[in-house]
Amino acid sequence: MTFRTLVILIVIVISNMDVCADTIILRDGAKPVNGSILSGGQAGLRIELLNATRDTELIPWSAVLEIQSARPYPALQILLQQGTELHRAKQRLLRGDVILAEPLFEEAFARLVGSDTSDARLASEGLLRCAVSRGDFSKAVHPWLETVRLEELNITGPFATLQTILDSSTYLCPHLPPVWLNDNELVQICNQYRNISQPITSSIATTLISNNAAMNPTEGLEDSLFLLQILLSSKGDASARKALLASQSTMPSWKLAWSDFFIAKGHLSDTTLTNRTTGLLHLAKVASINPKHQPWLSCAAMLILSDAMEKDGSEETSLRIKEEAKRLFPAHPLHMHDQFQLRSSIR
Repeated sequence: MTFRTLVILIVIVISNMDVCADTIILRDGAKPVNGSILSGGQAGLRIELLNATRDTELIPWSAVLEIQSARPYPALQILLQQGTELHRAKQRLLRGDVILAEPLFEEAFARLVGSDTSDARLASEGLLRCAVSRGDFSKAVHPWLETVRLEELNITGPFATLQTILDSSTYLCPHLPPVWLNDNELVQICNQYRNISQPITSSIATTLISNNAAMNPTEGLEDSLFLLQILLSSKGDASARKALLASQSTMPSWKLAWSDFFIAKGHLSDTTLTNRTTGLLHLAKVASINPKHQPWLSCAAMLILSDAMEKDGSEETSLRIKEEAKRLFPAHPLHMHDQFQLRSSIR
């Protein structure tokens, strides 16, 4: 074989490689990926790269804008469309259009829950953000626990420009206080996470269900006892209440509001005048904070205070507090329905 013939053969081989190569056009101006498509599933599009080591890369569907290939891939079109819908949900949420974003996130969450993928994190966190923005805590619990699980697996959150949805010291969602614990359906959801292999997620779910005072701190969490302390305080546990009060001076605003609210709940479960008065004072602290910080709890505190004033015969004061709560928090669900029976404790 002459040198000229060898060169021609090499050129033909390289040309054939280029013809067979697939190009994945990515969203948001990211550099296209060239290679050969190996497979596609709910986890993403797996492609073999055209480098010397023939590495593979898994691309989440929400990041794929287009597949350019000489070969047809009809089976991938539905997955590509699902990725488009998930990306659309993200863009809607980022521009503040929660109402239109939520149904898309809900569909994706139902399909991806339990998978360890970037798209699963996008779906769960997106649905969580939508639900808490509306004060729909029943819908928020499941995507919160799923977001915790994926966070523990080091799957990066998809909303880098927004405030983080999980507190790093507790893995709690500061916008989702656990006022929903008596809801049977939500208890069943928590039970699904009690025996999984991720220890932090499992510990949180177990704490929510068992309220075990003997539970040890969870490795990997800076403040794993905070959740247990507020739950025990809400039941009137004096030692848990004392621990919270001792650390209130160093708490961020959301923890301070949570601790006051659940300490109040514990005091109000006692019928003595001293405990009732102390509980109402803690609620007054929650009601008086900036309404943007903890809107759900602030409104709940105001309505419980209003009920207390009415019970004491101060109807004018009760009405004034109730009207102010409606003015500040017009969309709060407690105005229409006390789903979690928060206000019944003092009636």
